[in-house]
Parts: sequence; structure tokens; C-alpha cells
Amino acid sequence: MKQVHFVSLLVLLCGCSSQPIHSSYDPLTQARIRIYKGPLVHISGVETDSKYYYSASAPSLPNRTIGMPVPKNADHDLLSSLAGNFGYVPYREYFVPANKELAIVSKSVGSNTSSIGNVVIQGEPLLLCRQTEIRFIPQAGKDYDFTVVPIPFKGPECNLRLREFVNEGGELTAVSIPYTPINSGMQVSIPTTPINAGMHLTASAMRGNIVHHSFGFNTITDSPSVEVLDYQYGDGTHFETGAERERVALGQVFVRGGVSGVMPRGDTLYVKWRDKHSHHIYQDRVALRNRMPRDISDLTVYFLIKGPQLYVYLIYPELKKDSEPDGPVITYRHQKQVQIYPDLPK
Repeated sequence: MKQVHFVSLLVLLCGCSSQPIHSSYDPLTQARIRIYKGPLVHISGVETDSKYYYSASAPSLPNRTIGMPVPKNADHDLLSSLAGNFGYVPYREYFVPANKELAIVSKSVGSNTSSIGNVVIQGEPLLLCRQTEIRFIPQAGKDYDFTVVPIPFKGPECNLRLREFVNEGGELTAVSIPYTPINSGMQVSIPTTPINAGMHLTASAMRGNIVHHSFGFNTITDSPSVEVLDYQYGDGTHFETGAERERVALGQVFVRGGVSGVMPRGDTLYVKWRDKHSHHIYQDRVALRNRMPRDISDLTVYFLIKGPQLYVYLIYPELKKDSEPDGPVITYRHQKQVQIYPDLPK
């Protein structure tokens, strides 16, 4: 039944509600990105529909397609939700310049209508997700997707998910990757109202340690000599902060991973890896609580591995000074980096 259901979602994703864009694609100088749910979006250097947005009451507007593939692990819950609201899966696809920093500014709004008798009054659009800006460097010939996901009981705070399409075992898979949030100011306080049914708060959340930040790793650029077998940031209950248990049980490796958004601050980081040359397997668990500053708003917790040694860094959103050398984390080589594990020699 799941397979049939997903096929129907793919029909809605790729079917009649689309407007193909005929344009040449240069995989040597460009990348491609799919924006789900069509929030108000501006992509630096790219002509987008700045006034284009979807709401549950809006008519079915044609998707903008440039021929991007659909990964095998397309988000079933997301696609089901969108298809249920709109009758199809709304998205926009764009060509973007590769190998240079790309900024995505997004904001989600919804319809605000009321009625008096037979008169329908259209009010100002409701703010579903406040305006946020993220930055990352798309690689030539790569495909990405970007999603804005509202957080239950936290509106208008939202989680942002950026994924890269990779080929794993002959199958196209979308893998979450970290990005740099810019001046988001998205730290969230815990509500004082009673917890509603279905609302899950971890112990970390109850202590008020929910903050907008990022977590990630990339073995291709920063740890090419190892294979990550398992990992968990914090308690691992938040979206994309831990390895998928099914893949761990199958012995699959994790090339990269990451998530950005409003989430619990992690007190620990666990990583298990295999050295490609010696085939030795290592693991390490790091206590992060006293290694990170009290406020980690908009910072990225990032790890890399060299042989038997795990390294953990905090990546700051601001660029480093031109006079300073590039940091050891290649993915963020132009940004300020602070090693928090292991301890630096004094």
C-alpha cells in the first residue's frame, strides 16, 4: 500500500500541474534547486517569483519545472500534506550559479479571509513562517531541495531543511546538509501553556535549551579517509540529528548529514566511524555542555574525523578576517571556526 500511495504522490509531483521551462543547463557552471510549497522566495542572482505563494484557498497554480529528478526518499509526510492541502504538490525549480555563495530568503504566508453573511472579506495574509535567510555554496552539477516546515505550537517559527541529491548504491537519495543562517533571531522560548496532546518536548526542551542553530558533517570534503557508521547529536529525537536506525542496522555508511532550525541544544555528540585504510572501527562520545557557549544562536556544531581522532567545531556565521588563514573545516573555510574538541594545547 505504501508503494501505491507514493506512486500517486509522484504523479501529483510530476504530473499535470507543471509548467516546463525550456532552458539550457550547464552542469559545469550551474546547480539546480527545488523549492517545495512555494513560500515567498528570493534567491540571490536568480530571477524568482517574488510575489508567488501558495495558500490552501488558492487555485492550483502551475509548478515551475526544469527537469529535476525525484529522490527515492522524497518526504512522504510532506508530500502527503501538500497534496492534501492543494490537490497536488506545489514546488518551483531553478537553475543557480555553482561554486559561489547563494542566499535564499524565504517567508511563508497564508490566506486570511472572513465572512459577514454572503460577503467574503480578504484580510492581510497571515504570517506562517517569519522571514529568514540562509546561505550555502551549491556545487556544479548537483541538485538540491529546500523546504520550510512550520513547527507545531511555535508559529511563526519554522524549521528550514536543505538537502543535496546524492547517488548511494545506485539509487538517488536526498541527504540533509548544513547551511549558514543569517541574522535569523529565531531563538524560541518554551510556552507556559499546558502541553497539548501530540506535542513532544524533550528534557532539553523543558529546560529552555531550544535555539536556532545547525548541526552537520561532510566526509567528502572534510573527512575523506573515513566512513561514518553511526552518529547522534543530543538525544537524537529531533529531525535529522541522528543516523537512521534502519541504515545503521544494514551497515550502510553516512557520507554527510545535517539540519538547521529551531531545535534542542545537544549536550552530547556520539560518532562511530571506520578508517578506510586500516579498516579499524572507532567511536567517541563527547560531552558538549561545558564546551559550548551559553548562547549558540545561529552557530553550527560540526564534526570532522582524521584517522582515530574526532574533532568538533563551532562555525560562526560571520566571515573570518582576510588576514587569517582558512580554517580546517573546508566546507566553511571562509567563516570563523572554533575547535571545541579535543582540547587545544595551552
